[in-house]
Amino acid sequence: MKKILIALTIFNILLGCNDTSKINSDNKTIKYYKNKTAFKRTVHYEGFDSVFYFYKNGNIFKRGKQVNEKQKYKNWILYDKEGNVREIREWFPFKGNSRLNRIWHLNKKGDTLAWRTEDSIYKQKEFINDTVNRRLT
Repeated sequence: MKKILIALTIFNILLGCNDTSKINSDNKTIKYYKNKTAFKRTVHYEGFDSVFYFYKNGNIFKRGKQVNEKQKYKNWILYDKEGNVREIREWFPFKGNSRLNRIWHLNKKGDTLAWRTEDSIYKQKEFINDTVNRRLT
C-alpha cells in the first residue's frame, strides 16, 4: 500500500510540472516552462517582491522589484540570451501603477547606445514584446 501511495505521489508531481505549474515555499513562487526550466521566480519580502524571468536556456532575462503585479519600481535589468546586461529601465510608482521614467540601452561591452530597431535582442517569443522602440531620457 505504501509503495502505491509513493508511486501515485511521484506520478502527480511529474504530471503537474508544465508551463503553468507553481511551487510555493515560505517566500517563493516559481513558474516553469514545459521543459522544467524556470520561467518566472518571485521572491516575496515584506512590502515588495523581487521578480526574475528566465530564458528557456536557463539564463536570466530580466529582474526587478514590484509592489504588486502592476507596480514595478526602481531599476529593472534586462539581459540577452548570453547573459550580457543589455538594458536598464527605471520605473516609478504612480497612482497604483508604474511609469517608465528612462531606459539605458547597452551593447555587449556595457557602453550606452541609442536605440535602433535592428537592435531587438529579445528573440524568444515570450519576451519579444518586451522590446521598446524608443529611447527615453
